[in-house]
Amino acid sequence: MSTSKRIHELQINKIRKELKRRDIAESGNKEALVRCLRDALKEDGFDPDTYKFEMKADLIRMLSEIKEELLGSMRAIATGLKTDLEEFRNIFFFSINLLDWMISDCVKNKFDGLKFEVFFIVDTFSLYVKNTTNIY
Repeated sequence: MSTSKRIHELQINKIRKELKRRDIAESGNKEALVRCLRDALKEDGFDPDTYKFEMKADLIRMLSEIKEELLGSMRAIATGLKTDLEEFRNIFFFSINLLDWMISDCVKNKFDGLKFEVFFIVDTFSLYVKNTTNIY
């Protein structure tokens, strides 16, 4: 994408704009307009064959295209991040639920084990008391 053009690459409307900007008559066919513009460039000390005209419309179009590409890329990145965040959220909550279940199960098993030990001690003590009271 070029942002500058030489005199022979210009369209007639751009030549007319350049002539108008320089307060030069802008009527006539393309050849006459190019001749007037070449003369004006020479008068200003420029070489008409190498002088490059900035094409603002091309530059604006190019910048707009770049902007659209960047916006598209940013939307794709945002969508990817949103998806990744949702996946992370799901994994996080699954992990929390799994950890909660594991802790609950561990506490239940420990409690059941402690309950068993308490019952065992109580039963053993009861048996001991029963046996010692039967001796007398």
